[in-house]
Amino acid sequence: MIGTIVLFIVSALLLYLWSKRRPNNFPPGPIPLPFIGNIHQMPRGHFWIAVDKWSKKYGPIIGLSAFNSLIVAITEIDHIVAALRKEEFQARPDSVVTRERMFGKLLGIFFSSGEQWSSSRKFTVKQMRAFGKNEKENLIADEISRLMETIKDGTIIRGDGLFGLAAINVIWMIVASKRIDFNDKRSKQFLENLHELFRQGSSSGEIEDMFPIFRFVSRKFKHNQALTYGIYGFIQETIQEHKEILDSNNPKDLIDNYLIEIERNKNSHPSYFSDLYSSLLYSDHGSWEIACHFVFFKE
Repeated sequence: MIGTIVLFIVSALLLYLWSKRRPNNFPPGPIPLPFIGNIHQMPRGHFWIAVDKWSKKYGPIIGLSAFNSLIVAITEIDHIVAALRKEEFQARPDSVVTRERMFGKLLGIFFSSGEQWSSSRKFTVKQMRAFGKNEKENLIADEISRLMETIKDGTIIRGDGLFGLAAINVIWMIVASKRIDFNDKRSKQFLENLHELFRQGSSSGEIEDMFPIFRFVSRKFKHNQALTYGIYGFIQETIQEHKEILDSNNPKDLIDNYLIEIERNKNSHPSYFSDLYSSLLYSDHGSWEIACHFVFFKE
């Protein structure tokens, strides 16, 4: 009996090691443990600190693993630019956690790939350029004026949140033609949800991603679901407001242009403009993440 158990364990371990053979040219990195890889060495929330430490020992390109996924971390700008220019690195991750955030789809600029990504990006860039440089400058100037008005009396305030909110309002004016009121409970909750969700970091390497069955018992997974639905509700309300007053001949912001494009492509197969919520949220992911970081900065 004992011999059978030992044989089973050894066989399972050998099978695992065989399935996890690293490519011959895989970059050096910290030694992984069986099954879990380097998960135990990856700090949550400040992964870049660990990567910076490893780069001093292993060089600018570091090889890692998380359960059944291989990961390559790049730290020097020249290597990063070279990698991003390669066709092999243009695809986006497709995982259980990612799809859960996107309600079962991979849409927008941030999570889509191939023609979907290309069409979404071209359309968004076109609309942003059409908005006009002067209009953007006027929005920024207006937010600066409001910012100066807030601080002119010498009151002690937290600069991180103040500057971040100004940045978010420039973005939201382009997207929805209105400012976000930080004193409004609904708007504040929207920003808090965005910040917390993006602070979770990459979905790759999560145990729920490697073993999808864990999503039914994971508190973090359920919490992220709640955050996602909260964000969805706020954006859906904004989209509905636009639908009710939409003038197809006079679009005033990014949402209007997306609604018009969705109507124009409703009979197309496939249509890359079928889900405005996902496109809006993840087309401007980087700007949201940076701005929200300043609004809700944590020590």
